[in-house]
Amino acid sequence: MPFITKVLIIREEWPDLYYVLKSNSYLLENIYNNINVKEDIYSIDNFVLNSEQRNFLRRTNHIKPNHNNFELFFINKDSFKDIPDKTNNLVESNDIEEIKVQLENNEIKFDKLIEFIDTKFETAFKRGELKTTIVNLTSLVFGLSIDEELKKHSEKYIYNSSKFLGGFKSFISSPKVNETLSFIESKYTLGFIKEYPSLSDNILKSFYTLINNFDNSQEILIDFIETFKTSLND
Repeated sequence: MPFITKVLIIREEWPDLYYVLKSNSYLLENIYNNINVKEDIYSIDNFVLNSEQRNFLRRTNHIKPNHNNFELFFINKDSFKDIPDKTNNLVESNDIEEIKVQLENNEIKFDKLIEFIDTKFETAFKRGELKTTIVNLTSLVFGLSIDEELKKHSEKYIYNSSKFLGGFKSFISSPKVNETLSFIESKYTLGFIKEYPSLSDNILKSFYTLINNFDNSQEILIDFIETFKTSLND
């Protein structure tokens, strides 16, 4: 039985349990670790498993995805059924070059990629993953937005009132961005500031604060000069 089949059975047989797992798919890790404990009642996130559910999860405990990203199987799975697992890994690791290869080979469409990034961003933000997932996703959007081959595609999502990347645009305008910038390569941040000045007032202020508070800001200042030297000469 593939893991997706297991998820579909849960969805059809126990919608209430499916809803709990969909709200926090990482609860499955807790199930894998604890389901074989000999207790009459076992609960997850205040949801009490009945004996039928418990027996099913015990019998299928060996059926797991071939990666640790349970979220893919629960959040808008129907919307992202065409997203390869490899794409998810590339998005999470901010591997722009390999993503470009996938786009060139038509393994994924740019609009679907942006929708996928947007969904992951919203989920990570709700979970407070500002120094982990949000760092990589913000770096990725910055990178896509300044890449010479891809920025013409990115602009319509960055500038227009698209429903996608709304969470990203709200984030870069909020004080929360201060908690993230120090973990992002300055060349991405500065490149975005240069390309999208009308959206970058808050980022620029946060960047100045970062420079002032950073013990060794020489490298950041070098990146700043390299990024803006053409503008300074003009």
